[in-house]
Amino acid sequence: MHAAVIGGGIGGLAASIALRNAGHTTEVFERSAIGGIGVGLIITPNGLHALDALGHGIGADVRARGHVLSAHAEHMVLTYDGQSLGTIRYGEFAARHRSSFVVIRRKHLTETLRTVHGPDGLHSGRELAELSGTDRPAGRFRDGAPLAADLLVGADGIRSTVRARLHGPAAPRIAAYTLRGVTVGHPLPAELRDGLTVVGPGLGMFFAPLGTAELYWTATVDAGTDEWPRSPRAAYQRLLTTLHGWPQIAHHLVAGCDPAHLVVTDLADRPPLTSWGRGRTTLLGDAAHPMTNFLGQGANTTLEDAVVLGRRLAIPADPENDLRAYERERIDRTTPIVAAAGNLTQGEWGRDTPERFRRFLEDFLNGAFMHGVYGWTATSTPGSAGEVRV
Repeated sequence: MHAAVIGGGIGGLAASIALRNAGHTTEVFERSAIGGIGVGLIITPNGLHALDALGHGIGADVRARGHVLSAHAEHMVLTYDGQSLGTIRYGEFAARHRSSFVVIRRKHLTETLRTVHGPDGLHSGRELAELSGTDRPAGRFRDGAPLAADLLVGADGIRSTVRARLHGPAAPRIAAYTLRGVTVGHPLPAELRDGLTVVGPGLGMFFAPLGTAELYWTATVDAGTDEWPRSPRAAYQRLLTTLHGWPQIAHHLVAGCDPAHLVVTDLADRPPLTSWGRGRTTLLGDAAHPMTNFLGQGANTTLEDAVVLGRRLAIPADPENDLRAYERERIDRTTPIVAAAGNLTQGEWGRDTPERFRRFLEDFLNGAFMHGVYGWTATSTPGSAGEVRV
């Protein structure tokens, strides 16, 4: 079959590779630049299992280009006034699930996927304007060119045109506001080598090493907090002012960043859907299950989607039945993760007492739920490894 993939970010590239692995031909259509924008992300054990399942040495290349957290990694969590809340024990998760955590620049991940994919079938500057059929996908692009394919994958993000055609237009819920940056030449001290999170009223800071002298950080502002400026430089200055009185390391690491390279975005999600597609049309990634980044699973579950899609559509294929089976499997997996990430924005992240946050850290962030999240592998099936419950 010939598949059209709408969206050329991480999900679109991974989906196209997986479908080609399954024996199909593909084209990827992206309205801006293939690969998208972004700063950094953490590939968690389930995401690395997905990258390995895509083959072509993708997982090995990501490990080589990113920073692999140590086998004994412990990510420190502090309050804004310097109290220790404990650690997130990444090393224990890695040992149990036989895969590490890798901190990587987003552009390096997309470069790897794009190199493996190759230039054939990649189309930038092609925005879908109309989807006139889903049983036999058809439509047209903004430039007037027609769209026709045997099946269609909407991997076009939280404001997906394909999703709107299938389920009607609806605005996402803005849960938080975030600044993301990279600081070079200011390494974390030895005792914080596996990263640091600092939580305060309405603001959370997350730092993770990209290498020995480079780190990725995010500042997440609750949606209920006074409006922050959207200009990167103005937001950066507001952040530096807010961090006065916080642990000195947080202010120092942010101050070492070049504000010209900041990315400022909203964090948004949508209520989970009970069905994704229709006919020979389906959704993937943020178009299907957009979630906030509080569990770090947006990109990782998207990579899982791609692997399952390719597996379900392996030749010989029964497209409509295979797509519905893919959706059922992925809805069962992603719905509780979307819900849990959304719930974090409504109370747990930095607004509770230190004692309650310590319990939350042990019972949830180091607990069975996250083991279920990280436990997915390419051979997982609903009800087995990788099952998660809220």
